[in-house]
Amino acid sequence: MFLCLAFLLAFSLKIVDIVYNENDLVRHYQLSKLYSEANRDTINVILGSSAAGNTFNAKYFTALSQQKTLNLALTGSFGFVGILKMLQRVHQQYPELKNVIIMPSIVRWSKELRHESIFEISSDYKFIQQLQQNKVVDDLSLEYLSYYINLKEIYWFGKWYFNYKIMGKPFYKIENDYWAQKRRKYSNGLLKVSKLRNRKLSDTIQSSKQIVYKMIVTECEQKALNCLFVHGPIHKQILENSSSQIQKITQFLVANQTTYFIGITRLIGIENAKMGDSINHIDPVIKDEMTHLYFTMLQPFLHQ
Repeated sequence: MFLCLAFLLAFSLKIVDIVYNENDLVRHYQLSKLYSEANRDTINVILGSSAAGNTFNAKYFTALSQQKTLNLALTGSFGFVGILKMLQRVHQQYPELKNVIIMPSIVRWSKELRHESIFEISSDYKFIQQLQQNKVVDDLSLEYLSYYINLKEIYWFGKWYFNYKIMGKPFYKIENDYWAQKRRKYSNGLLKVSKLRNRKLSDTIQSSKQIVYKMIVTECEQKALNCLFVHGPIHKQILENSSSQIQKITQFLVANQTTYFIGITRLIGIENAKMGDSINHIDPVIKDEMTHLYFTMLQPFLHQ
C-alpha cells in the first residue's frame, strides 16, 4: 500500500511538472512564448541550444530583418531531438512562418542522446515511435513508464522545496530572454583560459545526431520551410585546437544540403575577453553585436 502511494505521488509530481533546474525553466519559458496568441504572426524562429539562447537578441533580429522573430532555443540537454520536436510545433503554430534558424553548439555533435530529454520535450508517444522507426532509439516502453513513476521525483521535490521555499536560496532566473548566466565567466577572469590550452572538440559524431539531423532536413523539405543551420560561436582557443574535428562536421553538413535546408559551415571563434560562463556562451554584453554578425551571415538566405 505504501509503495503504491509513493508511485502515485511520484506520478503526480511529474504531471505537475515543477521547475527544478535551468532545463525546466527554459522549457517552460520557451513553450509559453511558442503558444502565446501574441506570437501567431511570427515569421522567423530561432531554434537550438543555449548557444542560440545566448547569441540571438530576437527583438534586434526583428529590427534588422523587418520580420517578427522569436528565439525559442532550448538547452543542449534536449539535443537535436529537442530541435526536431520544436520544429514540428512551430510549423503547426505559426501560419506565416518563413525562416527557421537552427543553432546548436558544435560541442553537441559528440554528446550521447539522453532518453529523459525525449520525454521532457514531448509526452507524445507517436513522436517517440517516430524516433524508433528511424532507429534513433530502441524500444523505450519501459523507460517511458519509469520516467513517470520514478521515486526519485519525491526526493527532487523535497530538495527543491527545502532549498528554495524554506531556505530561500536564489533560483534560476530569466534574463535577456534566456536563463541568466553564472557569475563565473571567462570575460571576468573567474574562468581560466589557461585550462583550455590543450582542450579540443571530440572527434566523435554520434550516429543518433546524424540520423536526427537528417530527420530535421526531411521535416524542412516536407513542410517547405526555409531552414538555415548555423554553428553557435565558440571560444577561440577551442576553435584553434579542433581543426580535424571541425572538418568532419563540415563534410557532413555539405553532404546534406537540400533546396530547403542550408548548412552554413562557417564557425565563429570568440576571444576570451568576450566569452561568458561556458566555451560556447558569449558574454551577454555582446549579444547585440553577435546578433548583427549572424544576421549579416544569414541575410542572403532569408526568405522575405
